[in-house]
Amino acid sequence: MPKLDRAHVIGVFHEDRRRRDPANWYPSFKALLDGLVDQGVLQDDDHTRLVGPDMRIGEVAAGSRLALHIRDLGSSDLGK
Repeated sequence: MPKLDRAHVIGVFHEDRRRRDPANWYPSFKALLDGLVDQGVLQDDDHTRLVGPDMRIGEVAAGSRLALHIRDLGSSDLGK
């Protein structure tokens, strides 16, 4: 994955058939964002480098999974 100056990240939770509250899986989503920083994909996950995180519920899938949709925002001024 390329290194990004700034990004918009959407986390899509593909659930099983049970009802879910997207806010309840925020800790897992935050851990994934921290992993992007740890691996050097993002320099930081603060407001100057990241739009979001936005959490969504996706379509039903066999087993639950969390997918990240990452859009490169280039070097636009997010924090201003």
